[in-house]
Amino acid sequence: MFGKAWFTLPLSISACIPLFAWQCRRRYTARCDGDDCEPQWTAAELVHVHIFHRHGQRSPWYPMTGHEDEKATWVPHISKQYSSFTHDQQQSVPSPHIHSWQNIVDKLRGISLAYKHDNWDTNAPKIFDSSTASYESLSAHLTTDNAEHPFLGQLTDKGVAELERVGSHLRNRYVSELQFLPAEYDATDSNLHYHSTNMARTIQSADCVLHTLYPMDTRKHGASIPLHVDRDLTYLNPGRMSRSFCPRLKEKADQNFQHAIDVLSTEHRIEHLTDWVMRHFQVDEVPHRDIDVVFDAMSCRLSHDNTERPHGFETEHLGQLGRYMTKLHTIGMSLDRESLKLFWGNVIFKMLRLMKSEDRRMVVSSCHDNSLLCVLCSVYGSDIHTMHVEWPAYGSFIVFEVWKTADDGKKYVKVLYNGKPLKAFNGQDFVSLQQLEDQW
Repeated sequence: MFGKAWFTLPLSISACIPLFAWQCRRRYTARCDGDDCEPQWTAAELVHVHIFHRHGQRSPWYPMTGHEDEKATWVPHISKQYSSFTHDQQQSVPSPHIHSWQNIVDKLRGISLAYKHDNWDTNAPKIFDSSTASYESLSAHLTTDNAEHPFLGQLTDKGVAELERVGSHLRNRYVSELQFLPAEYDATDSNLHYHSTNMARTIQSADCVLHTLYPMDTRKHGASIPLHVDRDLTYLNPGRMSRSFCPRLKEKADQNFQHAIDVLSTEHRIEHLTDWVMRHFQVDEVPHRDIDVVFDAMSCRLSHDNTERPHGFETEHLGQLGRYMTKLHTIGMSLDRESLKLFWGNVIFKMLRLMKSEDRRMVVSSCHDNSLLCVLCSVYGSDIHTMHVEWPAYGSFIVFEVWKTADDGKKYVKVLYNGKPLKAFNGQDFVSLQQLEDQW
Protein backbone atom coordinates (compact mmCIF):
# COMPACT_ATOMS: atom_id res chain seq x y z
CA MET A 1 0.00 0.00 0.00
CA PHE A 2 1.05 3.61 -0.26
CA GLY A 3 2.71 4.79 2.90
CA LYS A 4 2.09 8.37 3.91
CA ALA A 5 -1.00 10.34 3.08
CA TRP A 6 -0.97 11.33 -0.56
CA PHE A 7 -4.12 13.41 -0.70
CA THR A 8 -4.11 15.74 2.26
CA LEU A 9 -3.13 18.93 0.48
CA PRO A 10 -5.17 20.17 -2.46
CA LEU A 11 -3.42 19.87 -5.79
CA SER A 12 -1.32 22.91 -6.53
CA ILE A 13 -2.22 25.25 -9.35
CA SER A 14 0.95 24.23 -11.15
CA ALA A 15 0.02 20.55 -10.95
CA CYS A 16 -3.68 20.82 -11.78
CA ILE A 17 -6.84 22.81 -11.13
CA PRO A 18 -7.18 24.06 -7.51
CA LEU A 19 -9.57 22.17 -5.20
CA PHE A 20 -12.34 24.03 -4.57
CA ALA A 21 -31.80 15.50 8.87
CA TRP A 22 -33.01 12.42 9.55
CA GLN A 23 -30.61 10.14 11.41
CA CYS A 24 -30.19 6.41 11.70
CA ARG A 25 -32.02 5.06 14.75
CA ARG A 26 -30.90 1.46 14.56
CA ARG A 27 -27.78 0.37 16.43
CA TYR A 28 -25.84 -2.88 16.13
CA THR A 29 -23.74 -4.85 18.55
CA ALA A 30 -20.48 -6.19 17.14
CA ARG A 31 -18.93 -9.22 18.84
CA CYS A 32 -15.32 -10.35 18.72
CA ASP A 33 -13.82 -13.71 19.56
CA GLY A 34 -10.31 -13.34 18.15
CA ASP A 35 -7.82 -11.00 16.57
CA ASP A 36 -9.23 -11.08 13.03
CA CYS A 37 -12.62 -9.55 13.73
CA GLU A 38 -14.40 -6.27 14.02
CA PRO A 39 -13.75 -3.81 16.86
CA GLN A 40 -15.57 -4.63 20.09
CA TRP A 41 -18.33 -2.09 19.64
CA THR A 42 -20.94 -2.01 22.36
CA ALA A 43 -23.09 -0.27 19.80
CA ALA A 44 -22.43 1.37 16.47
CA GLU A 45 -24.47 3.86 14.48
CA LEU A 46 -24.33 4.38 10.73
CA VAL A 47 -23.51 8.08 10.28
CA HIS A 48 -22.48 8.50 6.64
CA VAL A 49 -22.80 6.65 3.33
CA HIS A 50 -20.98 7.48 0.10
CA ILE A 51 -21.77 5.56 -3.08
CA PHE A 52 -20.13 5.55 -6.50
CA HIS A 53 -22.02 3.70 -9.22
CA ARG A 54 -21.29 3.12 -12.86
CA HIS A 55 -23.99 3.89 -15.41
CA GLY A 56 -25.96 1.05 -16.96
CA GLN A 57 -25.55 -0.87 -20.21
CA ARG A 58 -25.21 1.38 -23.22
CA SER A 59 -24.42 1.48 -26.90
CA PRO A 60 -20.66 1.72 -27.66
CA TRP A 61 -18.93 5.08 -27.77
CA TYR A 62 -16.80 4.36 -30.83
CA PRO A 63 -18.24 3.13 -34.17
CA MET A 64 -16.81 -0.10 -35.57
CA THR A 65 -18.81 0.09 -38.80
CA GLY A 66 -20.32 2.88 -40.90
CA HIS A 67 -22.61 5.52 -39.45
CA GLU A 68 -25.81 4.05 -40.88
CA ASP A 69 -24.89 0.48 -39.92
CA GLU A 70 -24.19 1.55 -36.33
CA LYS A 71 -27.43 3.51 -36.26
CA ALA A 72 -29.43 0.50 -37.50
CA THR A 73 -27.76 -1.70 -34.88
CA TRP A 74 -28.10 0.51 -31.82
CA VAL A 75 -31.16 2.70 -32.12
CA PRO A 76 -33.50 -0.28 -31.42
CA HIS A 77 -31.60 -0.95 -28.18
CA ILE A 78 -31.66 2.59 -26.80
CA SER A 79 -33.98 2.84 -23.82
CA LYS A 80 -37.55 3.50 -24.88
CA GLN A 81 -37.93 5.78 -21.87
CA TYR A 82 -35.09 8.10 -22.85
CA SER A 83 -34.64 7.65 -26.61
CA SER A 84 -34.71 10.62 -29.00
CA PHE A 85 -35.32 8.34 -32.00
CA THR A 86 -38.56 7.11 -33.54
CA HIS A 87 -39.39 3.47 -34.27
CA ASP A 88 -38.15 3.98 -37.83
CA GLN A 89 -34.79 5.22 -36.52
CA GLN A 90 -35.31 8.90 -37.25
CA GLN A 91 -34.26 11.57 -34.78
CA SER A 92 -37.30 12.99 -33.05
CA VAL A 93 -35.19 15.93 -31.89
CA PRO A 94 -32.81 17.85 -34.17
CA SER A 95 -29.09 18.14 -33.49
CA PRO A 96 -27.57 19.62 -31.37
CA HIS A 97 -30.77 19.97 -29.29
CA ILE A 98 -30.77 16.20 -28.90
CA HIS A 99 -28.10 16.63 -26.19
CA SER A 100 -29.72 19.63 -24.50
CA TRP A 101 -30.87 19.47 -20.90
CA GLN A 102 -34.33 20.47 -22.13
CA ASN A 103 -34.57 17.29 -24.20
CA ILE A 104 -33.23 15.15 -21.36
CA VAL A 105 -35.44 16.68 -18.66
CA ASP A 106 -38.56 16.01 -20.72
CA LYS A 107 -37.95 12.25 -20.38
CA LEU A 108 -36.87 11.99 -16.73
CA ARG A 109 -39.13 10.30 -14.18
CA GLY A 110 -38.94 12.45 -11.08
CA ILE A 111 -35.61 14.25 -10.91
CA SER A 112 -34.51 17.78 -11.75
CA LEU A 113 -31.07 18.82 -13.01
CA ALA A 114 -29.28 21.26 -10.75
CA TYR A 115 -25.85 22.57 -9.88
CA LYS A 116 -24.03 24.64 -7.29
CA HIS A 117 -20.77 26.56 -7.26
CA ASP A 118 -19.37 23.34 -5.76
CA ASN A 119 -21.54 20.25 -6.21
CA TRP A 120 -19.61 18.49 -3.44
CA ASP A 121 -20.82 21.02 -0.88
CA THR A 122 -23.94 19.29 0.36
CA ASN A 123 -25.10 22.31 2.36
CA ALA A 124 -24.56 25.00 -0.29
CA PRO A 125 -27.57 26.50 -2.06
CA LYS A 126 -28.32 25.59 -5.65
CA ILE A 127 -27.68 28.26 -8.26
CA PHE A 128 -29.63 26.44 -10.98
CA ASP A 129 -32.52 23.97 -11.00
CA SER A 130 -34.30 22.76 -14.11
CA SER A 131 -37.64 22.76 -12.30
CA THR A 132 -37.61 26.56 -12.29
CA ALA A 133 -35.47 27.24 -15.39
CA SER A 134 -36.75 28.65 -18.66
CA TYR A 135 -36.94 26.65 -21.87
CA GLU A 136 -34.20 28.82 -23.37
CA SER A 137 -31.90 28.27 -20.41
CA LEU A 138 -32.35 24.50 -20.45
CA SER A 139 -31.80 24.41 -24.20
CA ALA A 140 -28.50 26.24 -23.77
CA HIS A 141 -27.15 23.56 -21.42
CA LEU A 142 -25.67 20.62 -23.32
CA THR A 143 -24.30 17.28 -22.16
CA THR A 144 -20.87 16.08 -23.30
CA ASP A 145 -22.27 13.28 -25.44
CA ASN A 146 -21.31 11.99 -28.88
CA ALA A 147 -22.25 14.85 -31.22
CA GLU A 148 -21.20 13.06 -34.41
CA HIS A 149 -23.07 9.84 -33.61
CA PRO A 150 -25.86 10.79 -31.16
CA PHE A 151 -27.09 7.17 -30.91
CA LEU A 152 -23.73 6.00 -29.49
CA GLY A 153 -22.92 6.02 -25.79
CA GLN A 154 -26.65 5.94 -24.94
CA LEU A 155 -28.36 4.01 -22.16
CA THR A 156 -30.22 0.91 -23.32
CA ASP A 157 -33.25 -0.88 -21.89
CA LYS A 158 -30.88 -3.36 -20.23
CA GLY A 159 -29.09 -0.44 -18.61
CA VAL A 160 -32.36 0.91 -17.23
CA ALA A 161 -33.19 -2.45 -15.63
CA GLU A 162 -29.70 -2.73 -14.09
CA LEU A 163 -29.86 0.63 -12.32
CA GLU A 164 -33.42 0.09 -11.15
CA ARG A 165 -32.13 -3.05 -9.43
CA VAL A 166 -29.41 -0.97 -7.77
CA GLY A 167 -32.05 1.45 -6.50
CA SER A 168 -34.11 -1.42 -5.08
CA HIS A 169 -31.02 -2.77 -3.32
CA LEU A 170 -30.26 0.63 -1.79
CA ARG A 171 -33.84 1.03 -0.59
CA ASN A 172 -33.81 -2.40 0.98
CA ARG A 173 -30.54 -1.80 2.83
CA TYR A 174 -30.69 1.87 3.78
CA VAL A 175 -34.45 2.39 4.17
CA SER A 176 -35.83 -0.97 5.27
CA GLU A 177 -32.91 -2.71 6.96
CA LEU A 178 -30.68 0.01 8.44
CA GLN A 179 -33.27 2.81 8.51
CA PHE A 180 -30.62 5.35 7.55
CA LEU A 181 -32.90 6.98 5.00
CA PRO A 182 -36.54 7.76 5.80
CA ALA A 183 -39.21 5.73 4.05
CA GLU A 184 -40.67 8.90 2.53
CA TYR A 185 -38.63 11.49 0.66
CA ASP A 186 -39.23 15.03 1.93
CA ALA A 187 -37.53 17.69 -0.17
CA THR A 188 -37.45 20.08 2.81
CA ASP A 189 -35.72 17.60 5.14
CA SER A 190 -33.62 15.07 3.25
CA ASN A 191 -30.14 13.71 3.94
CA LEU A 192 -29.76 12.44 0.35
CA HIS A 193 -27.38 14.24 -2.02
CA TYR A 194 -26.99 12.99 -5.62
CA HIS A 195 -24.20 14.00 -7.99
CA SER A 196 -23.43 13.12 -11.63
CA THR A 197 -21.18 13.77 -14.56
CA ASN A 198 -22.72 15.66 -17.46
CA MET A 199 -23.58 12.80 -19.78
CA ALA A 200 -27.01 11.49 -20.72
CA ARG A 201 -26.22 7.95 -19.57
CA THR A 202 -25.07 8.98 -16.07
CA ILE A 203 -27.99 11.39 -15.63
CA GLN A 204 -30.51 8.78 -16.79
CA SER A 205 -28.86 6.07 -14.67
CA ALA A 206 -29.34 8.26 -11.60
CA ASP A 207 -32.98 8.71 -12.63
CA CYS A 208 -33.33 4.91 -12.73
CA VAL A 209 -31.78 4.45 -9.28
CA LEU A 210 -34.05 7.08 -7.76
CA HIS A 211 -37.10 5.60 -9.51
CA THR A 212 -36.82 2.55 -7.22
CA LEU A 213 -34.96 4.06 -4.24
CA TYR A 214 -37.80 6.54 -3.88
CA PRO A 215 -40.77 5.58 -6.08
CA MET A 216 -43.12 8.50 -6.70
CA ASP A 217 -45.66 7.22 -4.17
CA THR A 218 -42.97 7.52 -1.46
CA ARG A 219 -42.23 11.19 -2.16
CA LYS A 220 -44.01 13.87 -0.17
CA HIS A 221 -46.11 16.02 -2.52
CA GLY A 222 -44.62 14.07 -5.46
CA ALA A 223 -41.37 16.02 -5.13
CA SER A 224 -38.61 15.88 -7.73
CA ILE A 225 -35.18 14.97 -6.40
CA PRO A 226 -32.35 17.26 -7.54
CA LEU A 227 -29.41 15.69 -9.36
CA HIS A 228 -26.34 17.93 -9.10
CA VAL A 229 -24.58 17.78 -12.45
CA ASP A 230 -20.96 18.77 -13.08
CA ARG A 231 -21.58 20.80 -16.22
CA ASP A 232 -17.93 21.01 -17.30
CA LEU A 233 -15.13 20.41 -14.81
CA THR A 234 -15.67 17.10 -13.01
CA TYR A 235 -13.38 15.17 -10.70
CA LEU A 236 -15.60 12.11 -11.21
CA ASN A 237 -14.26 11.43 -14.72
CA PRO A 238 -10.43 11.26 -14.72
CA GLY A 239 -10.39 10.75 -18.48
CA ARG A 240 -12.15 14.05 -19.08
CA MET A 241 -9.95 15.71 -16.46
CA SER A 242 -6.81 14.65 -18.30
CA ARG A 243 -8.14 15.65 -21.72
CA SER A 244 -9.56 19.04 -20.86
CA PHE A 245 -8.43 20.43 -17.52
CA CYS A 246 -5.18 19.11 -16.12
CA PRO A 247 -2.06 19.12 -18.34
CA ARG A 248 0.05 17.43 -15.67
CA LEU A 249 -2.48 14.60 -15.36
CA LYS A 250 -2.45 14.11 -19.13
CA GLU A 251 1.35 14.04 -19.18
CA LYS A 252 1.51 11.59 -16.29
CA ALA A 253 -1.27 9.41 -17.72
CA ASP A 254 0.50 9.15 -21.09
CA GLN A 255 3.75 8.16 -19.39
CA ASN A 256 2.11 5.65 -17.06
CA PHE A 257 0.01 3.95 -19.72
CA GLN A 258 3.03 3.54 -21.96
CA HIS A 259 4.85 1.99 -19.01
CA ALA A 260 1.88 -0.31 -18.40
CA ILE A 261 1.82 -1.36 -22.06
CA ASP A 262 5.53 -2.20 -21.83
CA VAL A 263 4.99 -4.21 -18.61
CA LEU A 264 2.16 -6.17 -20.24
CA SER A 265 3.89 -6.59 -23.60
CA THR A 266 4.25 -10.36 -23.18
CA GLU A 267 0.47 -10.86 -23.25
CA HIS A 268 0.38 -11.66 -26.97
CA ARG A 269 -3.06 -13.24 -26.66
CA ILE A 270 -4.54 -9.76 -26.25
CA GLU A 271 -2.96 -8.55 -29.46
CA HIS A 272 -4.43 -11.58 -31.24
CA LEU A 273 -7.94 -10.88 -29.89
CA THR A 274 -7.73 -7.22 -30.81
CA ASP A 275 -6.56 -7.98 -34.34
CA TRP A 276 -9.31 -10.59 -34.71
CA VAL A 277 -12.03 -8.02 -33.99
CA MET A 278 -10.41 -5.29 -36.09
CA ARG A 279 -10.06 -7.62 -39.08
CA HIS A 280 -13.66 -8.78 -38.78
CA PHE A 281 -14.97 -5.22 -38.96
CA GLN A 282 -12.34 -4.28 -41.55
CA VAL A 283 -11.07 -1.44 -39.40
CA ASP A 284 -7.53 -0.21 -40.02
CA GLU A 285 -7.52 2.86 -37.83
CA VAL A 286 -9.43 3.95 -34.72
CA PRO A 287 -9.49 7.29 -32.84
CA HIS A 288 -8.08 5.81 -29.63
CA ARG A 289 -5.99 2.85 -28.45
CA ASP A 290 -7.07 -0.27 -30.38
CA ILE A 291 -7.66 -2.26 -27.19
CA ASP A 292 -9.95 0.43 -25.72
CA VAL A 293 -12.10 0.63 -28.84
CA VAL A 294 -12.31 -3.15 -29.26
CA PHE A 295 -13.13 -3.78 -25.61
CA ASP A 296 -15.79 -1.06 -25.62
CA ALA A 297 -17.38 -2.42 -28.81
CA MET A 298 -17.40 -6.07 -27.75
CA SER A 299 -18.62 -5.32 -24.22
CA CYS A 300 -21.70 -3.69 -25.74
CA ARG A 301 -22.22 -6.19 -28.54
CA LEU A 302 -22.03 -9.31 -26.38
CA SER A 303 -24.57 -7.79 -23.98
CA HIS A 304 -27.23 -7.07 -26.61
CA ASP A 305 -29.00 -9.38 -29.04
CA ASN A 306 -28.92 -8.98 -32.82
CA THR A 307 -25.55 -7.24 -32.91
CA GLU A 308 -22.74 -8.23 -35.21
CA ARG A 309 -19.64 -9.82 -33.69
CA PRO A 310 -16.84 -12.07 -34.97
CA HIS A 311 -17.95 -15.70 -35.23
CA GLY A 312 -16.70 -17.56 -32.17
CA PHE A 313 -15.99 -14.48 -30.07
CA GLU A 314 -17.44 -15.37 -26.67
CA THR A 315 -17.69 -14.08 -23.11
CA GLU A 316 -14.41 -15.77 -22.16
CA HIS A 317 -12.59 -13.72 -24.80
CA LEU A 318 -14.19 -10.56 -23.49
CA GLY A 319 -13.07 -11.55 -19.99
CA GLN A 320 -9.48 -11.84 -21.16
CA LEU A 321 -9.65 -8.38 -22.69
CA GLY A 322 -11.28 -7.01 -19.54
CA ARG A 323 -8.61 -8.36 -17.20
CA TYR A 324 -5.90 -6.94 -19.43
CA MET A 325 -7.69 -3.59 -19.51
CA THR A 326 -7.96 -3.61 -15.72
CA LYS A 327 -4.22 -4.19 -15.35
CA LEU A 328 -3.45 -1.53 -17.94
CA HIS A 329 -5.59 1.13 -16.29
CA THR A 330 -4.84 0.35 -12.65
CA ILE A 331 -1.10 0.44 -13.32
CA GLY A 332 -1.60 3.73 -15.12
CA MET A 333 -3.73 5.19 -12.33
CA SER A 334 -1.71 4.04 -9.33
CA LEU A 335 1.87 3.61 -10.51
CA ASP A 336 2.98 5.93 -7.71
CA ARG A 337 1.48 8.33 -5.17
CA GLU A 338 1.55 11.29 -7.53
CA SER A 339 -0.45 9.33 -10.10
CA LEU A 340 -3.23 8.40 -7.72
CA LYS A 341 -3.25 11.92 -6.33
CA LEU A 342 -3.70 13.35 -9.81
CA PHE A 343 -6.30 10.79 -10.91
CA TRP A 344 -8.48 10.70 -7.80
CA GLY A 345 -7.01 12.91 -5.07
CA ASN A 346 -9.62 15.63 -5.40
CA VAL A 347 -12.43 13.11 -4.89
CA ILE A 348 -10.73 11.59 -1.85
CA PHE A 349 -10.17 15.05 -0.38
CA LYS A 350 -13.85 15.93 -0.80
CA MET A 351 -15.15 12.56 0.36
CA LEU A 352 -12.99 12.41 3.46
CA ARG A 353 -14.18 15.84 4.54
CA LEU A 354 -17.76 14.58 4.34
CA MET A 355 -16.89 11.39 6.24
CA LYS A 356 -15.30 13.36 9.08
CA SER A 357 -18.19 15.77 9.44
CA GLU A 358 -21.09 15.15 11.81
CA ASP A 359 -23.58 15.97 9.07
CA ARG A 360 -25.33 12.67 8.39
CA ARG A 361 -25.62 12.22 4.65
CA MET A 362 -25.96 9.70 1.89
CA VAL A 363 -23.96 11.02 -1.07
CA VAL A 364 -24.38 9.18 -4.37
CA SER A 365 -22.20 9.77 -7.45
CA SER A 366 -23.28 8.55 -10.89
CA CYS A 367 -20.09 8.09 -12.87
CA HIS A 368 -18.01 5.73 -15.04
CA ASP A 369 -15.92 2.57 -15.17
CA ASN A 370 -12.65 4.49 -14.79
CA SER A 371 -14.17 6.23 -11.75
CA LEU A 372 -14.73 2.88 -10.04
CA LEU A 373 -11.23 1.73 -10.97
CA CYS A 374 -9.87 4.85 -9.27
CA VAL A 375 -11.93 4.01 -6.17
CA LEU A 376 -10.49 0.47 -6.11
CA CYS A 377 -6.97 1.84 -6.56
CA SER A 378 -7.53 4.20 -3.63
CA VAL A 379 -8.67 1.27 -1.45
CA TYR A 380 -6.00 -1.26 -2.43
CA GLY A 381 -3.12 1.07 -3.36
CA SER A 382 -0.30 -0.47 -5.38
CA ASP A 383 -1.38 -3.95 -4.17
CA ILE A 384 -3.99 -3.88 -6.91
CA HIS A 385 -1.25 -4.42 -9.53
CA THR A 386 -0.86 -8.06 -8.43
CA MET A 387 -4.54 -8.78 -7.81
CA HIS A 388 -6.99 -10.43 -10.20
CA VAL A 389 -9.49 -7.60 -10.44
CA GLU A 390 -12.24 -7.68 -13.07
CA TRP A 391 -13.28 -4.64 -15.07
CA PRO A 392 -16.23 -2.93 -13.29
CA ALA A 393 -19.40 -4.20 -14.92
CA TYR A 394 -22.19 -1.87 -16.00
CA GLY A 395 -24.27 -0.87 -12.99
CA SER A 396 -21.52 -1.76 -10.50
CA PHE A 397 -21.46 0.25 -7.28
CA ILE A 398 -19.00 0.79 -4.44
CA VAL A 399 -20.28 1.91 -1.03
CA PHE A 400 -18.34 3.49 1.84
CA GLU A 401 -20.27 3.14 5.12
CA VAL A 402 -19.05 5.15 8.10
CA TRP A 403 -20.02 3.70 11.47
CA LYS A 404 -19.57 5.52 14.80
CA THR A 405 -19.15 3.62 18.06
CA ALA A 406 -21.28 4.65 21.01
CA ASP A 407 -18.66 4.05 23.70
CA ASP A 408 -15.73 6.10 22.40
CA GLY A 409 -17.17 7.92 19.38
CA LYS A 410 -14.61 6.51 16.96
CA LYS A 411 -15.53 6.11 13.30
CA TYR A 412 -14.95 3.00 11.24
CA VAL A 413 -15.34 2.53 7.51
CA LYS A 414 -16.73 -0.48 5.70
CA VAL A 415 -16.42 -0.77 1.91
CA LEU A 416 -18.89 -2.85 -0.10
CA TYR A 417 -18.60 -3.69 -3.79
CA ASN A 418 -21.90 -4.66 -5.42
CA GLY A 419 -23.32 -5.33 -1.97
CA LYS A 420 -20.46 -7.53 -0.72
CA PRO A 421 -17.85 -6.36 1.82
CA LEU A 422 -14.32 -5.86 0.50
CA LYS A 423 -11.77 -7.45 2.80
CA ALA A 424 -9.24 -4.86 1.72
CA PHE A 425 -7.72 -3.97 5.08
CA ASN A 426 -5.31 -6.72 6.11
CA GLY A 427 -8.00 -9.28 5.38
CA GLN A 428 -10.70 -7.41 7.30
CA ASP A 429 -13.71 -5.64 5.87
CA PHE A 430 -13.41 -2.55 8.09
CA VAL A 431 -10.83 0.08 8.95
CA SER A 432 -10.88 3.03 11.32
CA LEU A 433 -11.49 6.34 9.60
CA GLN A 434 -8.21 7.59 11.06
CA GLN A 435 -6.33 4.62 9.61
CA LEU A 436 -7.95 5.19 6.23
CA GLU A 437 -6.95 8.84 6.33
CA ASP A 438 -3.39 7.87 7.25
CA GLN A 439 -3.31 5.33 4.41
CA TRP A 440 -4.53 7.95 1.94
